[in-house]
Formats: sequence, structure tokens, C-alpha cells
Amino acid sequence: MHHLVTQILLVASISLTGNKTLNHDSNTAPERPYAATEEKAPDFQIESVDGETISLKKSIEEGKPTVIYFTASWCPKCAKNWPTLSEAYEEYKDRINIIAVSIDPTDDASVMKKLAKEREISFPVAAGDPKLMVKLGVSGQATTMGISAQGEVAFRKTAVMSTQDYRVLFDELLKA
Repeated sequence: MHHLVTQILLVASISLTGNKTLNHDSNTAPERPYAATEEKAPDFQIESVDGETISLKKSIEEGKPTVIYFTASWCPKCAKNWPTLSEAYEEYKDRINIIAVSIDPTDDASVMKKLAKEREISFPVAAGDPKLMVKLGVSGQATTMGISAQGEVAFRKTAVMSTQDYRVLFDELLKA
């Protein structure tokens, strides 16, 4: 049942967001991580399952970019990114705010805590919030979204990525 709900939400989000996804590539990381945009990120606030709050306002005040990884507990593509993102997170956690948010409303805090523990996910995770996905113009799981320290959308990248792919994206995001 939760897969049907997720599919309905994904179709609705694609309809609501149009074709705003930048550098959308489902297979590999781009040679150029992303082209600069002038798209302002909408205001948002996310609380991790451990009580850490990440918001656009807070990130701008800290002068730190933000990366949001849209995931789902049942997503095989996402499962491939969890270890590589965890590895990259350890290198960038002091310079970039990073959080994973499930797109599945049935992925509540207990599901996400269990997932993080079992899969040894080192970055903060948040319970399912499909409304945030729609608000930020993301059309599905396994999407990494980068927002500059100035609050501009830098990229939305849907792909299975290596640790090196994440490093390239994060280094460019720090320069934005």
C-alpha cells in the first residue's frame, strides 16, 4: 500500500513542479557538476529524528550550503547512495549541512532511526515528508539537492553516485 501512495505522490509532485529539475541524469554524475542557477530555494525547516534542525534561514545565517538527500527506506537506488554519502558526509559535515529526508510518509521517525542504525548511515535523517519534496521541486527518491550558502538552488541530481561524485558536487557547492 505504501508503494501505491508513494507513486501517487510522485505523479502529483511531477505535475505540480513541472520540469524544473536541473541536470537530471539517472545514471551517472555529470562531468560538470552543475550550472549556476538564479533560482531561490523556498524557505524550509527539517528536523532530524535526533532533534537537529536544519533550515534555509539557519544555513544562510551560518554561511553554509545545505544538501538534502531525498530517500525512502525501501529504495534500492537510495541504498547504493547511503554508504557513499555517509563517507562524503564525514569529510564535509563541518562545512555543509546535510540531511536525508524520506519521501514516503510511512517512513516515520522509528523507521528512519532503525534504517540509519542498520545501514550505518552517518548523516542526519528525517521522517517521511513528501510535502517538502514537492515544495523543493524534487520529483522522486535518490535525489540529492544542493542549496548554496546564499539560498540559491545549485543542483538537483538523481543518480547513484560514488563518494568521489559527491566530493565533486560538494566542492563546487562550497565555491558557489
